[in-house]
Amino acid sequence: MSLEHEETHLAPLIAICFVGNFLLGPLGEAFPTNSFGQLFSWQLASLLFMAGCSLFAAKLATDRWHISSAGFILLSIGQGIFYTIQNSTLSSESTAVYAAGILVFLPGMIFLCYYSRFPIWLRVFGVAATLPFLNIMIKIDMGKYNTHKDHLFEVVGFFMMELSGVFWSYYAFRPHGKRRLDET
Repeated sequence: MSLEHEETHLAPLIAICFVGNFLLGPLGEAFPTNSFGQLFSWQLASLLFMAGCSLFAAKLATDRWHISSAGFILLSIGQGIFYTIQNSTLSSESTAVYAAGILVFLPGMIFLCYYSRFPIWLRVFGVAATLPFLNIMIKIDMGKYNTHKDHLFEVVGFFMMELSGVFWSYYAFRPHGKRRLDET
């Protein structure tokens, strides 16, 4: 396969991964808690998010956006941490791992702010998507986390991350066009 042929697949694969993640996340929420349908939907959604982040990281690294590329790598790592604990029962150990995964999202989203081909509103939205997770992390660290009471923060955080991925997909397709002065 030629490099040109591979590059023509890059944006569609990024979009497939992020749109699939966007669709499977809420689908999993529709199934009963800890059911096969919920766990399978969320695992597949996590895998698609990690794949989309990895593909976008490769795209940005090729385009010499190294800090932004590192942001997508960090998002993939954070999602990977969530993926590993999806089938485990809730314990103090798994909630500590959950908090560690949450913390990885913040620098990842901040690094994405360097990518000036994303509009400012999308960069701000991405950082804002980490706020519900940071609230959860603080509650975990303070020993006040309650899976039932704090579920809404998780839903909002994951929805915002999934929606960010859909928006990122759009910008993966956009041609580079005229370069702005700050991009040279």
